[in-house]
Amino acid sequence: MKGAVFPAFEGVTLRAKAMNTALNITERRFTVQVREGKTREVAHYQWDGWPDQGVPTRSQYKTLVHLLEKIAYRRSKGNQPIVVHCR
Repeated sequence: MKGAVFPAFEGVTLRAKAMNTALNITERRFTVQVREGKTREVAHYQWDGWPDQGVPTRSQYKTLVHLLEKIAYRRSKGNQPIVVHCR
């Protein structure tokens, strides 16, 4: 996935930079480039184990804390957009 360039859509190009998975959380980082040549890095987090139409159970708290720590770390690196979603 690293280095993959996705087809441009309306002048926006997406390039994969990194992907890591731990505790059912997949972190992806992308570089987004718009027509004017401006680029921005975006962090994307996906929790594959989030209960469908529910909330995490007590046994999933460790994963929830792990996700929040990853988000806090990424935010400490600057004003970077972060996208988080479940399944």
